[in-house]
Amino acid sequence: MLSEQLHHLEAAMQLPSVSVGIVPDSARRYGLWQPEAFYMFDDELVAVELVSGLLEVRQPGEVALYIQIFTALAAHAAHGAAARVLITAALERLGA
Repeated sequence: MLSEQLHHLEAAMQLPSVSVGIVPDSARRYGLWQPEAFYMFDDELVAVELVSGLLEVRQPGEVALYIQIFTALAAHAAHGAAARVLITAALERLGA
């Protein structure tokens, strides 16, 4: 199942409106903790996945916190060809 997701990610990366960044395990993320999965739609709405459901964050100060986390993670992420190398390596480890 993970290999299918990685193949789907590879395909999605080919779309002109999609940008994928992968933060490798080796990235030095001192002091940067991402406690939950979140999706930023713009600078006014963030959706946060919780165990019990989905939380919509709309308060400007709270949205700003997620923007800061996203920006910091993006600085450590591999994009384009470097991201594809990480996906290929993961698929090889899975034997896919």
